[in-house]
Amino acid sequence: MPREGEVNLPPEVDKYQVVVARSGYLDRMTFHIALVDESIDKALLKGRLERDIQDTLNLKGEIEFVGRGVIFDKHHKIKDEGKWGFFKGPPVVVISVIGPYVREKPKISGFMFSALAQVGVNSIAISTSISSVSCVVDAGDTEAALDALKQAFVAPQQVKKRPGTY
Repeated sequence: MPREGEVNLPPEVDKYQVVVARSGYLDRMTFHIALVDESIDKALLKGRLERDIQDTLNLKGEIEFVGRGVIFDKHHKIKDEGKWGFFKGPPVVVISVIGPYVREKPKISGFMFSALAQVGVNSIAISTSISSVSCVVDAGDTEAALDALKQAFVAPQQVKKRPGTY
């Protein structure tokens, strides 16, 4: 039984290191594995370890075998190679449905996202609160999204647009 913070390693594994790196706006997790014996069937072990990682962590991890001596005894178990900063992607807008009864009417978010999907508008991110449902969409889809929501909901007043710059 491993102590707290330790991992039960398969007998084939001598040392390991998890390397987290950023590729665009996605993080990639690679497990560097040094084997006890290089004659082990690497393809079979790789498949088993990737399944175990998925089942245990509910995350996708890639396995990369490295030679003995590449991972030192006093290495960091997790190495973060991510480059932090701002990701400059395509222009986006936030579209919200706001009202006093959003919390009591869970179908509102379903109506909103169904209306957007019917006109081919994809939600990049979603946020909800007691009185609103919001999503981030590609700026090029703004008019189609607003038209779809005007059709799906009865708005008591004209839909307001904020200026593009603040």
